[in-house]
Amino acid sequence: MGVHLALNSEWKGYRWGPVLGKEAVPTLVDSVGYFTPSTEQFLARKYDLGEVERELSAQVERALKSGLKISYVDYHMGTAVATPQLPAVVERIAQKYGLGILRYFGEAYHTMFDTPTTGSLTPP
Repeated sequence: MGVHLALNSEWKGYRWGPVLGKEAVPTLVDSVGYFTPSTEQFLARKYDLGEVERELSAQVERALKSGLKISYVDYHMGTAVATPQLPAVVERIAQKYGLGILRYFGEAYHTMFDTPTTGSLTPP
């Protein structure tokens, strides 16, 4: 079982916000307290990396407190790994909780149903 780390909320009729609440992570939410709809909109904001790390940690902690056996994290729409600084946050969180990271950084998908092509993976 894994935690799907989310920093954006793309559905018009079903939006979600941070586990920590909008007051705790104001740079991650819109005026109503929801995550932005797209990765592009998230990146256009002046988000605080500390807020990102606290929120993603809170998402993992909520899952762990539920009693589920969590073994990995992955990320919603690639937002949590969309800049050079963000993957380091995900790596720290995975290490902190002893979790694997399901997706390889650098995968290129055309749709959510695709599998990555060999050419889309960058060697370490």
